[in-house]
Amino acid sequence: MAAENAHNKKPKTLADFYGSLPDALIAATAIHNNLPLLTADTGFTRIKELNIVLIEL
Repeated sequence: MAAENAHNKKPKTLADFYGSLPDALIAATAIHNNLPLLTADTGFTRIKELNIVLIEL
């Protein structure tokens, strides 16, 4: 039963995993092209596959 509940909580789309569709597209593009992402948005830090360069505004 617990494994079944854990399975139901898996993200179903990129947007579910990355937060929003625009963020998902930005992150996926950077990952696919093996490019760092310059951003002030700390929300991207939860994506382990993403090479992030955080900037302060």
